[in-house]
Amino acid sequence: MDIKNPGTALSLIFAEIKSGTLPKTFLVEGKDEASRRLAARYTAAALMCESDDVPCLECAQCKKVMEGRHPDVTVVSAQEEKVSVDDIRKVRLDANISPFEAECKIIIFDGAQTLNVQSQNALLKILEEPPQRVYFILTAPSSKLMLQTVDSRCAKFSLGALSKSDVYRSVCEFSGGASESECLRMCNAVLYLDGFVPSEKSIGQLKEAMSICDEFYESGVFPFHRLPSKKEDSDSLKLVLKVLSLYALDLLKGKKGSTDKDGGLLSSAALSGAASKLPTRTAFYQYGFFCELYERLEENANVAAVIAVLRSGIYD
Repeated sequence: MDIKNPGTALSLIFAEIKSGTLPKTFLVEGKDEASRRLAARYTAAALMCESDDVPCLECAQCKKVMEGRHPDVTVVSAQEEKVSVDDIRKVRLDANISPFEAECKIIIFDGAQTLNVQSQNALLKILEEPPQRVYFILTAPSSKLMLQTVDSRCAKFSLGALSKSDVYRSVCEFSGGASESECLRMCNAVLYLDGFVPSEKSIGQLKEAMSICDEFYESGVFPFHRLPSKKEDSDSLKLVLKVLSLYALDLLKGKKGSTDKDGGLLSSAALSGAASKLPTRTAFYQYGFFCELYERLEENANVAAVIAVLRSGIYD
C-alpha cells in the first residue's frame, strides 16, 4: 500500500475527507492485517493533516499519527488485548472529551472482529450516537464477522491484498535514503512482521534491529550494549528478537541452499559467514530460543530479565 498509489478504497476515503463527507463510523475490511492497520493509520493521518493534499505525511500532525504518538488518536488493540465492556465504557467517556490539539478525535478498533458479543453491544451504543467531533475506525478481515447491528452502523471500505511492491515503496519512503538492497532486505522483514506499519519511526527501529542482527551474525559476538534495555523498551526488544528469529530461519534456508532470490534478510556477508561457522542444529536452537524470549515479552516479562536469559543462553 503506497500512499502515492493508495488503491481504490483509500482513494475514496481521501476524497471523502477532502469533501467533508467521510462517515463518522466506518469499517476497513481486508484479508491482510498489515493492510488494514496501515489503511487505518493513513486515514487517521489524512483526517489530522494540515495540508490541502491529505495525507502529506510531512506535517507535524501526520508524523505524530504515523509514529503512534498523537494525543487525539486512540488505538484499541482488540486482537492483542481482551477488551471488556468496562474498557468500551472508558472509550465512550474519552470520546466525549474535547480534542487536545486537533479539530477531531479518532478511535481505532484494530481487530474489531475479536470483540465478544457483550463488548460489541457496548460499542454499538457509542456508534448509534457518536460525538460530533469523533471518528470511529474499525478494522476486520470481513464485515460479516461483526454483529449485524454493529455492521449496519458502519460504512465499509474493502482493501485489496498488500503486495510486495506496495511494501517496498512504503519502506523506501521512510528509509531515510537507504540503498536499494537495504530497502529490499527491510521489505522482506516487513512481510514477515504481522501488523507492522511502516513509518519514519518504525522503519528506523527496524534498521537498528537488523544492524544488531548483522553484527551478531557477521562477527559471532552479540552486541548486548546495543540492545534496548529500559522498562519501556519492551516493544523495541520484541522487534529485535523477532528479526533475530527471521535471520535464523534465513540461515537455515541458506544452509539448505534455498535462499530467497531477492536475498532474504541476511546480507551476503552475514549469510556466508554464519553459514560456514554455525552448525544446523545451532541455527535450529537459536530460532526456538529467540521465539521463546519473544513470547515471554508478549506475556509482559521484565525486559532486564529477558536480556539476562538471552545473555546466558545465546551461545548454547
